[in-house]
Amino acid sequence: MRDYAECKSRIEARIAELTARAQGIEDDLDHQKPRDLSDQAIDLEDDEMLESLGHAAQNEIEHLHFALSLMDIDEYGLCQKCGGDSSKARLDAVLYAVLCKECATAAQSQRS
Repeated sequence: MRDYAECKSRIEARIAELTARAQGIEDDLDHQKPRDLSDQAIDLEDDEMLESLGHAAQNEIEHLHFALSLMDIDEYGLCQKCGGDSSKARLDAVLYAVLCKECATAAQSQRS
């Protein structure tokens, strides 16, 4: 089994950061709405943006938990498509990357 200690620590720290951010967003969304209609409109727009940020944080948390589960079965850092190793630079940039750079680039090209 490979040594994932550094990556695991970084992933767990990122999960904690995102969880705190999501909680802060939830707290902001729970605030009392102003009575003034124009202020309410601005607040609703702000709430939509906060909800979007909250969903993005939750999505990333799910990806990070999946990365931790890959560590448990010694498949973290392996491309889910070609089976090759993802580079350390790629995993440093995207902690939950499941595709190597080549496969990710090919997948992006197919979507375009």
